[in-house]
Amino acid sequence: AADGRVLIDEMVAGSDAFTDFKSGFVKSSHPTTYAQYHLDALQKSVVSANMTAAKNLLNSRLGTTHPTRTTAGFVPESKKADYSDMAEAFQIAREGFEKLNGSYEAGAAKLRAAEALWSKAITEFDAEDKKARINEKVIAELYRNVIEAEIASRDFAAAEAHLSQARRLDLSKKDKEAIEELASYLSDYQVRF
Repeated sequence: AADGRVLIDEMVAGSDAFTDFKSGFVKSSHPTTYAQYHLDALQKSVVSANMTAAKNLLNSRLGTTHPTRTTAGFVPESKKADYSDMAEAFQIAREGFEKLNGSYEAGAAKLRAAEALWSKAITEFDAEDKKARINEKVIAELYRNVIEAEIASRDFAAAEAHLSQARRLDLSKKDKEAIEELASYLSDYQVRF
């Protein structure tokens, strides 16, 4: 830090690794010039990679950057079932996510309203009835919607509860991976807030 405090006192992972350089056979009266050119380029790239790793470590530990995250919401569609409440929840959540950077409290309030609609729909889940409004085809996406909103609104207890519920379901491999990615996001976000 500028005042002389030590922020992190540890080795940056990978910075102590050796890098091999193997040149081809060069027939020249000055082979050292050829080798030196490549060694200089290699040294520049290694220093650059190590400095990037150090910067990423500092940013990760001290939270000095604001990483962007793309969030995709899901709205089920069907001619046989009415999902207007899900469309409304999506629009409210969209407004909430857009407001988070300007006014956190206003954005979080919108997200909580969307969470309530999604949570209510989750209670309608019927694994046995394939014709149910909230069935196996819809439930994973609803969990992803509500967990993402709960993390962004910093309702970590609710996000953990929904993660636990989602993990108990018989989901596809793709959906399980998405849920686990949200679990990782939750643990990272909790540390920062």
